[in-house]
Amino acid sequence: MNVYVDDCSATIPHMIQIWTALEHTAGNLAPMPDEVMDHITGAIGDIRREIIGAPATNRAEALAKLHFVATLLSDEQNDMGVHLDELRLVAEDLDRVNALEREACGLGAAA
Repeated sequence: MNVYVDDCSATIPHMIQIWTALEHTAGNLAPMPDEVMDHITGAIGDIRREIIGAPATNRAEALAKLHFVATLLSDEQNDMGVHLDELRLVAEDLDRVNALEREACGLGAAA
């Protein structure tokens, strides 16, 4: 399943809402036919990758991604785990947003 993200319509918080709804569906509305569950869990993974990979455009999006990863880390039932690459991408987003904010305030980029 391909997930297409239009910069104008799908923000990180919206994608997180969709991911949360699908997680709820998969976890609380079972049993379901295997094929249906395969599609739902596939979509959950696709959306997760889109959330992590989407560049945050502001502090709210960067913090939403950080909260999303923290949620994944705290979920004892989460069998997908959180990878170091995902943590690195979130940290890079926070750094980029901080640099953009410093630049907007006329402080220039950090050394």
